[in-house]
Amino acid sequence: MAVSHVMMMMFVVPPQFTEMPRDLEVTANGRIVLECEAEGIPTPTISWKINNTDFHRQLYTVMCLVCNHLLLMRTSIAPPGECP
Repeated sequence: MAVSHVMMMMFVVPPQFTEMPRDLEVTANGRIVLECEAEGIPTPTISWKINNTDFHRQLYTVMCLVCNHLLLMRTSIAPPGECP
């Protein structure tokens, strides 16, 4: 008498950057594109924060918040740690 069993296995792979964040320079009233890409199982979720606070789209002039890229338009200068 043959016996067979089916077993489901789920693998978890920690998130890992596939595109590393990098320092960028921007001029006042310029634009900047921030990029972030990561992989893992389950697929990581990319979120944006400013000063450890969730990014609120309505407070900034944002053109695009898709495909793990964030485009900010009309940047301004603020003292370190003092974002609007």
